[in-house]
Amino acid sequence: QPNRPSPSTSMGLGILPYATARWLASKMSPSAALRCAERLSDGQYHCSASDRAGVRANLSAITGHSVAEWSPDVRSVFRNFGGYLTEFLLADQWGQAAFRIEGAQELQAAIHAHRGAIVLSAHLGNWELGGLALGWRGVPVSVVALSHRDPAVDRLFVGQRQRAGVDVIPLNARAMRRCAARLRSGGAVCLLGDRE
Repeated sequence: QPNRPSPSTSMGLGILPYATARWLASKMSPSAALRCAERLSDGQYHCSASDRAGVRANLSAITGHSVAEWSPDVRSVFRNFGGYLTEFLLADQWGQAAFRIEGAQELQAAIHAHRGAIVLSAHLGNWELGGLALGWRGVPVSVVALSHRDPAVDRLFVGQRQRAGVDVIPLNARAMRRCAARLRSGGAVCLLGDRE
């Protein structure tokens, strides 16, 4: 799958870009925040040769042909990540009313029957918002998430999820045990299916 530009290494500034982006985005309309994110993403695309190379390699593996370093497809990955991040950082301002879940009845039936449910997604669209939308609706949900290398960045992401009522299971040696416990309790576990 195409990897997003690495949040833990972007610009080498740790929490500062995320905290600044969150504050700035909260002062703008959503459309203005997304336009700003697109410009900042273009800046990262132009300035970070290592992120560009990683995205290019992933896109080349997916498409089966060599993708040029300055391809519009490579830039689109950067822009999509900027949009994803902006939406994620602003999500708690929108709340439950901004989202509609298809298949919610089947999921609620599994939860009410205490059978548990596995919600599987991929790195398509804004996968984070799915977990948040479930948490806002009171679904007992856990998401399995890769921890950021910077503890402060990790706390920001985990806190954003927890404010929506989402339990976070770090991807480590205890993850499988915690997933099984959530399912046995009748809750939902959200997984990204395009990662090992």
